[in-house]
Amino acid sequence: MKRWGCIAWAAKLCLITTTLLANPGTIQLLAQNRHPKESAHRRQAYSGPAFRYAIIYDDARPLKSSRDITIMMEPLEFSENNLRTLFLLLSERFKRMPTYTVFVETSLQDIQTPEEHEGPGYSEVPSNPRAFQHPSATIEHSPRADTLYIFLPSRATEHPTKIDLRVAGSSLTR
Repeated sequence: MKRWGCIAWAAKLCLITTTLLANPGTIQLLAQNRHPKESAHRRQAYSGPAFRYAIIYDDARPLKSSRDITIMMEPLEFSENNLRTLFLLLSERFKRMPTYTVFVETSLQDIQTPEEHEGPGYSEVPSNPRAFQHPSATIEHSPRADTLYIFLPSRATEHPTKIDLRVAGSSLTR
């Protein structure tokens, strides 16, 4: 009986090997453990931006007519095009908010910890010697203007690049 079990097992192994060698694409499917149409469907179903970002803080100002938003973005994804896309995404998310300021950071060194954020005023917090050595940006939205300021630490000057996000006097989102 043991012998027939070994023969059946060897026959199965031979059949699987023959199938895999005859169809090289099958090996890839087994490695991915997915059906090719399923993965294509999942890629098409995702409607988010091509880059990743996270809202770290979303603070309403006292009268709740404005807010300060802190966002973390991967340094490799920090570009003018992605910042413009981020502005459009936030404009949709906060369309009822007449005024907001977005601080885009690319390093945890530049973001306050919860203790620093909830603690004393900014001027009373000891400075972090490793902070502000990474690219960052500020987006200001108001009824008067939508402006993007890009800060690059490698520049010889302290002046940011200023970009008007409105086209011919109207907002890109409207």
